[in-house]
Amino acid sequence: RAVQARARLAPLHLLKQHAPTDWTQRVELLIDLAEALVNVDDTAGVHAALRAVDAARANGSPEQFGRAVTVFAEPNSAVLLYPNQVGALLDEAQQELGDDHPSLRARLVAIEAFKYSTYQLQGRDGRVLADRAVQLARDAADAPTLTAALFARAINLESTAQTAERLALGEELVALGRAEGRRAAMATAQGLRVLAGVHLELGDAESLSSTIAELAHAGEELRWPPALVFEAQWRATQALLEGRFEDVRARWNDMRRYARAYRAVAAMEATQAYYLAREQGNL
Repeated sequence: RAVQARARLAPLHLLKQHAPTDWTQRVELLIDLAEALVNVDDTAGVHAALRAVDAARANGSPEQFGRAVTVFAEPNSAVLLYPNQVGALLDEAQQELGDDHPSLRARLVAIEAFKYSTYQLQGRDGRVLADRAVQLARDAADAPTLTAALFARAINLESTAQTAERLALGEELVALGRAEGRRAAMATAQGLRVLAGVHLELGDAESLSSTIAELAHAGEELRWPPALVFEAQWRATQALLEGRFEDVRARWNDMRRYARAYRAVAAMEATQAYYLAREQGNL
């Protein structure tokens, strides 16, 4: 990913030297660069994506503006870095697109649904947004967009008795990943993540262990850091439940290896630290 990000800098330098007024191509390259950076260091990627957003607003098409906003808004660090801009830009991008580019509009709604469902943004009903995102994504028949929408829907159903629906959502996500091959690493990882939660709630220790092993395999085979983070997160959960408290801390060390590329690691560790302290009487 780091090599990919550096490779995408070269065309920008060439364009600046030889075609400084080709704004359409410049916006395209800025979006590509931001998208590559997000997978290496999502803080740097978010900063780069905001530059792409500004360039697309000034000199790009509505479609370029919408794509730049998706790259900017999706990472976890976006709300931390620009708390007042994420929601506003998601609204602005949808207004700019209007009824055009249905797949891109669905992706924006799916990101919005996730942000409100996880309380990164507040003031709107994440469940309503997730339902709309799923419908838009199914209509658009776009697998990456459907992945984001289905996961937002699953997040809304966490801590509810609707385990059968969550199980179905997890299985559909995993199926999407298998159908799309290496291009759908996120679908596979998010689907297994949903399934792990359901197996835990149902007390199915064998299926939980099997799902965690699948996360490890997916992360290594698809070279997808979030899957490896989820694996370590769930192994820490297992260790906590079984009273292997030192193993919990060891799994946190595993997660921290990917903290730069996946900033949600800090929040995951903080949440588990609360429960570990409670179990040990050190709250």
